[in-house]
Amino acid sequence: MKSIFHLAFVKATDYKLVWLYNCDKYIADASSPNVGVTKCEIFDFRKNAWRYLACTPSHRIFYYQKPASANGSVYWFTEPYNERIEVVAFDIHTETFRLLPKINPAIAGSDPHHIDMCTLDNSLSMSKREKDTMIQDIWRLKPSEDTWEKIFSIPVLLLGLRSVINLIGARRIGLSQPHPSRFVRIRRSFSHIAIPEVW
Repeated sequence: MKSIFHLAFVKATDYKLVWLYNCDKYIADASSPNVGVTKCEIFDFRKNAWRYLACTPSHRIFYYQKPASANGSVYWFTEPYNERIEVVAFDIHTETFRLLPKINPAIAGSDPHHIDMCTLDNSLSMSKREKDTMIQDIWRLKPSEDTWEKIFSIPVLLLGLRSVINLIGARRIGLSQPHPSRFVRIRRSFSHIAIPEVW
């Protein structure tokens, strides 16, 4: 079993430590996702003990990507299946898993190595750089979890950056939320950012 640990924080009435990991043994079946391929343990600080959750995702977790937390849930990418990735969400309060009903088409068919996921303004956000255009697009999931809104489109080459701008880095260089009636300026550059789109 390969375990990679990441921390994600969600406001809750109690402290919970959640450990989601892929099982060692599973049956690779090309016709359907693997059932029971992940395990989840929760550490109960009041009882000072670990407990297993019986109902876990039927998709393997992509363990190279850090989870993100927003709106009372923790989110993970799945390993690609039929050339598509999904997003698994764990509700901290109800201790239940769900698949997001809709993932942005620009993200769904991508290699999860090339996507960043984090929280911006307590919303799940994702970022992907297009190799052909060198544009870094950033989307935010709306609270209904059925629509993605493109909030930034950053011309990486115009900024003079050699590596991918991750979402946290984008936040640090002073990106503000776009307003539909104007372009948003980056403080460190004269480059503009495109007006948002909704998926």
